[in-house]
Amino acid sequence: MKILKCYLFCIVISSEFLVLLIGVFLFTQQELIGFLSSKISDNSELLKYVALLPATLVVYVFKESKTLLFPKDDEKKVLQGWQDYWKLKIRFNIGLLYSITFAFIGVTALIFGFKINEPVGFTLVLISVAGGLIVVAHIYFAIIKLSEIFRCKS
Repeated sequence: MKILKCYLFCIVISSEFLVLLIGVFLFTQQELIGFLSSKISDNSELLKYVALLPATLVVYVFKESKTLLFPKDDEKKVLQGWQDYWKLKIRFNIGLLYSITFAFIGVTALIFGFKINEPVGFTLVLISVAGGLIVVAHIYFAIIKLSEIFRCKS
């Protein structure tokens, strides 16, 4: 039960969840989004590259997962022996889940042929890219913080 509560807490209390909530809000503001999206040219190549950006960010997240959970500086396996390591792993798993979710949103915009200069396509791509970049930033800064901790310990 403790683990389930931690998962739910990490899912809801996160900036990634806030991005999803903003996305839902933007879907209710079609006039505003329509005004913004109409300023973008109708370029299918642009949509392809921008919508697939979160999918490439997933690759980065998976690649860096080993660095985060098994840092090079942790030769004595201190991190895995840490009593709250399971919380770190839950947060990491939630990050992977969000990363995959945002990539799915971007690919969905591409598959269903939404245009970036239309409100729905613009909103999907905006949420997908913003969310994907937030996940990557969190992973990146977590790796930096872990490196700082291990360098201070030695």
